[in-house]
Amino acid sequence: MKSRLQTLLTSEKITSSRFADIIGVNRSSISHILSGRNNPSLDILQKVLTKFPHINPDWLLLGQGNMLRNKTEEKQTLKQPFSTLFENKTVRTNSNIEPKTEPKKIFKEELPKQPEKIEEKPVEELSKPAIIDVDKAVTEKKLEKIVFFYSDKSFEVFHP
Repeated sequence: MKSRLQTLLTSEKITSSRFADIIGVNRSSISHILSGRNNPSLDILQKVLTKFPHINPDWLLLGQGNMLRNKTEEKQTLKQPFSTLFENKTVRTNSNIEPKTEPKKIFKEELPKQPEKIEEKPVEELSKPAIIDVDKAVTEKKLEKIVFFYSDKSFEVFHP
């Protein structure tokens, strides 16, 4: 695989970094493949075949046949339907594309209403201890402290 990718780079007259940019992968990934450290992933092979459609997939993957596809073979593969994991699909032409629609305009009356402002309670009411009586097995909870944080990054601790 390493030698076939090097042959491809040589025939296309591009550097490994330019090749990585063309197929959209990290340059280090191509460097590791060309050094023999890693084998290319399926994702990288798909990107190579997508960006270089004239390359014979049998040659790239298996080392069989010619490096370049025949003209007739290339036309046949472009006309054949392709399948995904879940269903068969055929290649669509521009005539199947639906016309672009305008985005819906929202008028001021249609905007969602803002929530009502929450009524602020005085500090005296906040300092009252919260008492919860659950099956009389839970003891009273007592408020220990309240910490006030201010916008100037200072704070105060209130002990009731």
